[in-house]
Amino acid sequence: MLKNYIKTAFRNIFRNKTQAFINIIGLSIGLASAILILSYVWYEFSYDKFHPDVRNTYRVYQRQPGNLYMNSIDFNVTQAIFIPTVKQDFPEIKYASRIWSSSKNMSTENIARGEEKFYGVDPDFLYMFAVELTMGRAKDALLNRNSIAISEGVAEKYFPEENPMGKQIKMDSVYLTVTAVFKEFPKNSHLSFDKLIPFDIVELYNNKRNLENWRSSSYKAYIQLYDGISENEMEEKLIPFIKRYVGEKTKRRYLLQAITDIHLKGKLNFELSSNGDLKNVLIFAAIGLFILLIASFNYMNLATAQSLRRAKEVGLRKVLGANRSQLIKQFLVEAFLLSFLSLLIAIILIGIFTPYFNQLIDRDLSQFYSGSLFFLLLFLLVIGMALLSGSYPAIHLSRFSPIKALKGNNGGAGKSINFRNLLVILQFVISASLIICTIVVIRQLNFIKNKDLGFETANIITFKLRGVDEVYLKNELLQHPGILDVSSSNQVPSRFGNTNTYNYHALNEKIELKLYTARVDHNFIKFYNLNLIQGEGFKPSMKDRSVAIINQEAAKKMGIKNVIGKNIEGGWKDKYNLRIIGVLKNFHFNSLYLQIQPAILIFREQHGSSLSVKLDHNKIAESLAIIEEKYNSLSPEFPFSYQFIEDSIDKTYTEEQKLAKLFNFFTVLAVFIASLGLFGLVSFIVEQRTKEIGIRKVLGSSISNVVIMLSKYFTKWVILANIIAWPIAWYFMEQWLSSFSYRIKQGFWIFLLAFGITFIIALLTAGFQSLKAAYAKPVDSLKYE
Repeated sequence: MLKNYIKTAFRNIFRNKTQAFINIIGLSIGLASAILILSYVWYEFSYDKFHPDVRNTYRVYQRQPGNLYMNSIDFNVTQAIFIPTVKQDFPEIKYASRIWSSSKNMSTENIARGEEKFYGVDPDFLYMFAVELTMGRAKDALLNRNSIAISEGVAEKYFPEENPMGKQIKMDSVYLTVTAVFKEFPKNSHLSFDKLIPFDIVELYNNKRNLENWRSSSYKAYIQLYDGISENEMEEKLIPFIKRYVGEKTKRRYLLQAITDIHLKGKLNFELSSNGDLKNVLIFAAIGLFILLIASFNYMNLATAQSLRRAKEVGLRKVLGANRSQLIKQFLVEAFLLSFLSLLIAIILIGIFTPYFNQLIDRDLSQFYSGSLFFLLLFLLVIGMALLSGSYPAIHLSRFSPIKALKGNNGGAGKSINFRNLLVILQFVISASLIICTIVVIRQLNFIKNKDLGFETANIITFKLRGVDEVYLKNELLQHPGILDVSSSNQVPSRFGNTNTYNYHALNEKIELKLYTARVDHNFIKFYNLNLIQGEGFKPSMKDRSVAIINQEAAKKMGIKNVIGKNIEGGWKDKYNLRIIGVLKNFHFNSLYLQIQPAILIFREQHGSSLSVKLDHNKIAESLAIIEEKYNSLSPEFPFSYQFIEDSIDKTYTEEQKLAKLFNFFTVLAVFIASLGLFGLVSFIVEQRTKEIGIRKVLGSSISNVVIMLSKYFTKWVILANIIAWPIAWYFMEQWLSSFSYRIKQGFWIFLLAFGITFIIALLTAGFQSLKAAYAKPVDSLKYE
């Protein structure tokens, strides 16, 4: 019996080639798109799930409570002293490690390069995370202060065809010995490193007193709890712990976040890497489902549209003894056969487009396609799509009345018209929604890219000062006509990376305040064109670390009417008094996901760790060559490495840029599949009404009348689909936009534009076939009557 079903199914496919082609192409594109999207979704949810005892591993972050003037703020930093102290005080903690992330110059006898992905960590790091050593032992790898563990890729780069163990590597001016080699760390982690050094080496870059106090927060903290200790329980225990060491009056909370939640639910201040977004992943999962639905709707639509043709077939089969269950099986076999053929084409499409898709999303999804999960997914998708697309036509066609069908009546097929209309509406609801979402995403990204950040970014480079006489280099660079200005600081406006605790007196009360902190020279404000709205700027004659300028947000949080001349205590290494001499207009020194935070600029004329250089846009290449030459002559052992401020800002929104590209790509596919189905449906309806069109033309109807008659049948459903799509798309885009502190508003014109696009697509799709029918000669339509 199955053999007969398959044979009949093939006959029906060849008998209706156009509809079969549309179904197979639509289903194959839908399957390929859904599998690509689901592989991306799977990858995003796989982040950090491969670590040992992952369910007990957390990162620790600080929450500064809000007040009348400010909301609470979450910081992904703790003090250097926090981890050793908390591990000592709590036997519930199995492992604990700090992370100090940095970029350094690295060299051997033959190679010297600027390198990123340095992590300064505690020895427990190797036990907490999935660092698979291929050489060396975990218990020895990071015990010595001058040791370094490197990845296999770094070992191959610096010691090709040699055993790296025991070899010397120079990091800046420090010689380190390779004590371990590890496999490349998986990319589906919020941690990204290929060089591990002991955290103790941080003392070379920071004052020891600063590492041992509770006022400066600059380091990431991770803990792993023993079984049976809950996240909430540990958070409650940290409250008296923090009060004991920081002070009884502190209102700061130290909270835990599961490491498996960091990638999709991160977005804290000072994230280690650019995280994903759970909303984006769920949106793409929905898009994959929608594309499959559109493809399935096409099949259902065309199958029910063909009911008139197949009514006699059904009637004849029933007269010859076929029962309803046999007919349902027949039509389901056809659906499974089409789905299987579509799967074969989909697999070919996946093979072709996966490399481009990987490049587009900057992910490697190859492991997904080689696992058992992939084959299970293929099986479930084919079964699900075949049942979804084939069930209604099977049930609908199998209930035709044999007598009516054999008399030429459609046997009840007319009842399917409303269902076909519903499917057309649903397809264009999805298409219109995706178009609206795509427009909103692109506009938000353009808004981010073009928003005034409150400081100058054009043609500005920054680079680290290592082993360089800062004053001499400044003077040398300013003599070159292609270099317009220079400024030194330890932070740049695109990303402030340090917070410190300060105290000030208000209403006879000592109030604690956490501020983003930067040390800058007298030229910093002018160089970056920051807007000083109150007080005065820095002057070379002022004494280092005696004066400071705060931003509006800090002034607001202090709650003092006039902050000029007020003293604020605290800061980096020592407790010192700072006199506030000015207030800056707020500027965006963090991403637009975050509200502008309170910040302070402390005057320090020299000893900045970074130099900012403004270049003449007509002499950029020439100026860069001059800067590199001067830098290398002053510091030959530290390779010159720079970054444009604009590039640094763009990297913050890497995930959003990928999102826009994916939206564009899959929205076009969804609209194409919907249009393909509409084309097939119009073709079939035109074929059914060929004689009617011929008669109308004989009776005097013009070509335009015929086109309007055929087109308006579909355009009214497209209009209704847009009306339904608007509130749906608006709601989901409002949810997505809510993750940005600074965002666009959804103008009504966006929805009108989406309507215009879908209307034109539907009109062109239906109009082509309508014109073809309208231009046909009436005699060809009526000669067989």
